[in-house]
Amino acid sequence: MIGFECLGSACEDTCCQDWQIPVYADDLVRLRSAFDASPAGRPALEVALELRTSEAAGEPVATLRLREDHHCHFLDAAKLCGVHAAHGEPALPVGCSMFPRWVARLGDRLELHGELSCPEVVRRSLLDDQGLELIAADAALLGRGDVRMDALGGGDKRDRDSTIAEVEAVRGSLVRLLATPEFPAASRLFFAARLAHEARDVLETERRRFDARLFAKLVARIEEPTSLNALHERLEGTAVRGPGMAPLVLQVLTARADRDRSYAQLMDEIVAGYLSRDATLDGGAAAEGSGPVPINGARLWGAYLRRRAALPTMALRWVDRALLGYARSYLGRQWHTGSPDLVVYLHGLLARLAALRFLLVGHPGIDGDDPRAAVVNVVYRFARAMDHNDAWAPVLAGFLLEGAATTLDHALALIKT
Repeated sequence: MIGFECLGSACEDTCCQDWQIPVYADDLVRLRSAFDASPAGRPALEVALELRTSEAAGEPVATLRLREDHHCHFLDAAKLCGVHAAHGEPALPVGCSMFPRWVARLGDRLELHGELSCPEVVRRSLLDDQGLELIAADAALLGRGDVRMDALGGGDKRDRDSTIAEVEAVRGSLVRLLATPEFPAASRLFFAARLAHEARDVLETERRRFDARLFAKLVARIEEPTSLNALHERLEGTAVRGPGMAPLVLQVLTARADRDRSYAQLMDEIVAGYLSRDATLDGGAAAEGSGPVPINGARLWGAYLRRRAALPTMALRWVDRALLGYARSYLGRQWHTGSPDLVVYLHGLLARLAALRFLLVGHPGIDGDDPRAAVVNVVYRFARAMDHNDAWAPVLAGFLLEGAATTLDHALALIKT
């Protein structure tokens, strides 16, 4: 996030659409104070607010209304914020002020990450070899410093120290396994899955603190070259029979299509592209203006597999780069402690990556003249739908648990599907 600047009117999209922007009590005080400066200010503000009746502490007291075109009430024709233009950054709700920054507290350290739902963050993170490295930075980059995740939580100091040690050890180990350049991306993901499954007995539970010593021994054993080679050979030598995890991946792809118009449009474009490319599918592409393209799961997946097998090596490298970048970003922004366990957390990530791979492979630009633009276009629109709702992670966990898709073989199938 060092050097990041909002592109404003020059951005290919706007973050000021579709999302329900929460307004907290402090936000409302600042907004009303700013708008009260003119006689017409307060009425103009109240029209733009949808007040909530909930009085729970820490909950939003209002949201910003969206216009009929699904844009924020205050967004102007140049795709700039009217509140910011008239009253400056201090008047903005905290969500508007902070985006696309994501701040987490881990012990005494504050970490700043970028949301991949912003196309400029995707460019700076996934297209830059050093874009996802954690480095020391000026605290001024934190903006208002609104903390989205906090490892301090409740409990006594020993409990907090145990949680912090576990987050750092697990995340660091997963990042290292994803950064083994002598192996392909799929193998690196399988290494991470193996760690998740073997670490079940040493991670913190309600009745047990994190065992750092046993975890370190486990990681060292997995990281041995002979162990990594054996896992790589197992992955390479295993063929996924039948549909594999395709039904789950299609479930993930479609579950959020009604929550974000940009993502829904991307899904329609990708599905239509698969249909139009593959002569064995009935019906061809949907006619213009006919609405969402109907999904025939088996036939669509067959078209995807044929497209994937036909992609040139360079295009597949860009797909893998995007997947590993998304995974690295996810590990930084979403800790495993928010999931039922590390296996569900890792399988949830693998399901997201399988869905993202489907979209990247289907994008016509991935094997065109500018695959970088294709990566940006797909990843930020995918992240808009998948990364901006706290309720989505448990829904995805439910998909996995209801389908009992939490064995190491399921992880392997997700990676190869």
